[in-house]
Amino acid sequence: MSPRSEVGSEHLDRLFEILLRQRLEWNGNYLREAWAALFERADPAIISAWLDRIDQLAAYMLDDLEEIDRFLPDQQSEALFERLSADVTPLRLLGRLDDLLDGPSSLREGAIAALKGLLKSSPPRLYGTYDRIVRECESLGLKDAELASLLEQERSKIFDARRRRDDEERDDEPLPDGWVAP
Repeated sequence: MSPRSEVGSEHLDRLFEILLRQRLEWNGNYLREAWAALFERADPAIISAWLDRIDQLAAYMLDDLEEIDRFLPDQQSEALFERLSADVTPLRLLGRLDDLLDGPSSLREGAIAALKGLLKSSPPRLYGTYDRIVRECESLGLKDAELASLLEQERSKIFDARRRRDDEERDDEPLPDGWVAP
């Protein structure tokens, strides 16, 4: 019997929701083997829908792109990286700039302008991406007050959105009957 036929799709969706909830609430316990077993049993259409759902919640459940490989199998990791291109693209750009920035200062100014344009048109969704951009800019000597401000503002927006979501989640949980607050 194939792994796909062992568990009905309604149960797979329930397991997905349980793992997703765990990923949203826990820090560090990635359960990669559980995710791999789940994806192994689902057909491509279901997997695509699940990856869309993870993509929607990425800013709340992931701190940095590095976490993707810690919980998703390789094939699904690659698909999620594609969905998170706004986080991947500026890091790739900065990675390619190292050799170019030894040239004229106009290249440095052009790199800063390109990075600002990229961040404004497609802001990354993971706060760790902003941290990595700041570190890369520092190591490359890319100093610009407007860029630094933009990075900090966008990073703060992610934390604000996370805080609002956490507050909403707490408000949704009913208190047990007879609960007496401390």
